[in-house]
Amino acid sequence: MPARGESLSIPLSPPGPSHPEIEAAGGEALEAGRQTRSRLVRGGVLFGVSQFSGMALGFLSGMVLVRVAEKPAVASYMLLQQAVMALGMALQLGLGPAALRFAPISRGRGGERATAVLRRRLFGLQIFLWALVVPPLAYAWPAIARKLDAPELGRATGFLLAAGILSSFGTLVDSYLRSFRLYTLSAPLTHLVPRGLILGGFLLLYFTASAQEPWEVVASVYVGALLITSVLYALALLSTTAGESSEPRAACSPPGYREILGTSTAMGLRSAASVIFVSSSL
Repeated sequence: MPARGESLSIPLSPPGPSHPEIEAAGGEALEAGRQTRSRLVRGGVLFGVSQFSGMALGFLSGMVLVRVAEKPAVASYMLLQQAVMALGMALQLGLGPAALRFAPISRGRGGERATAVLRRRLFGLQIFLWALVVPPLAYAWPAIARKLDAPELGRATGFLLAAGILSSFGTLVDSYLRSFRLYTLSAPLTHLVPRGLILGGFLLLYFTASAQEPWEVVASVYVGALLITSVLYALALLSTTAGESSEPRAACSPPGYREILGTSTAMGLRSAASVIFVSSSL
């Protein structure tokens, strides 16, 4: 009971943070926003430079290719490239966009466990897609090659499947790296490294071999470049450890297999269908 002469005062709102605490929190949020925007700008510039540089390397590779192989071999190689692109999209089926969507919410306090579960589910689904698509394609590819008027590619089943698996693996890892904003690793591995390796292989053939290389040799250079790039992608995954608990919030549990597969299918079917259509037409 209040003493006589004193009034009973009831606080109208619960005590909150003081003005200095609010200002400090606002300053930290503004600084984090500036850093994020700066990182995005640097990443966009790096991706643009890497993409244009990769296009230049690809153009130079084409110039060297026509000097180390005859026209039929070049045609077979380019047809095989289109088939690899279509197969890579079918094997990947939107898992890359799913990684970009779910990896950021799995970062924060406890992110080590959450991202480990997410990686296991993403790559588990990737292996499931390989097991689902590769065996029937291995059986049907010789007939498909004959339908494409390229019976010589019927012997390229191993090249096609290896390159498609490596391509889908690289796409998934690249998306995972970008979800951690590791643009300095993603951009070179996506655009520069594989095209640089292909150009280097073609130059080696140009200076050391005859000018009538069969398409199998040219395809070996292409698959070898994908293999080296995939090894570098696997090593680059180690760089994501530092970012697993870097966000100032609690990490969310990753979705289950069914939700990831549903999201990736919805995201990947349209792009996969368009790429397969264009590749088949070419």
